[in-house]
Amino acid sequence: MNNPDHHNDEKDQLILLLQEQLSLMQQERETMHMILVDQDSIIIKQQQHLTHQSELLKQKDETDL
Repeated sequence: MNNPDHHNDEKDQLILLLQEQLSLMQQERETMHMILVDQDSIIIKQQQHLTHQSELLKQKDETDL
């Protein structure tokens, strides 16, 4: 009952499934990379905003003295 063609079909099917899984993992990796780049950009903008606010507070303190 051991049919070599059947065995090859199973191997081919497994290869296709693995290729599909790899493709999905690569897409996930690219998506995660885009998310991280976006988060990095947001953090930089927040830092700039906080630096600006800090400078404004320093100026206010100096004028209040």
